[in-house]
Amino acid sequence: ISFFVVSLMAANANADKVWLFEDVKISDVVLSDVSGTISVSVYLDNVTGTQPYSCSPTQQANVVSYWNGSTSSLLQSFLATALAAQAQDATVDIMVDTSSCNTNNNWPNGAAAAGLGFYLQGIRLKSAE
Repeated sequence: ISFFVVSLMAANANADKVWLFEDVKISDVVLSDVSGTISVSVYLDNVTGTQPYSCSPTQQANVVSYWNGSTSSLLQSFLATALAAQAQDATVDIMVDTSSCNTNNNWPNGAAAAGLGFYLQGIRLKSAE
């Protein structure tokens, strides 16, 4: 049985949404507010292979994020789902919008490229097998 949260907002109907990461673990979840932009950043473990899409923060720090100007119910759902997956050490798949990559210096990632990375669009929790 799998459970997933997916963003299906009309404004992003033409965006390039792909399940970019499969069978990964969530190592860290960060909730932040920088200058009125609220974000949930999800850092991933067990990332293998190379990605066919370019986004420096995602490629270097294994981070994807959902950001918004408010604490929307979708932002809260992504936060709750990511925290649940992390707490259960669950394997997840991650959907992102590959047409939206945040590289803003307001969000540092240590030695990796700054930014929130690809725009998070879905988290699918996989059943334990």
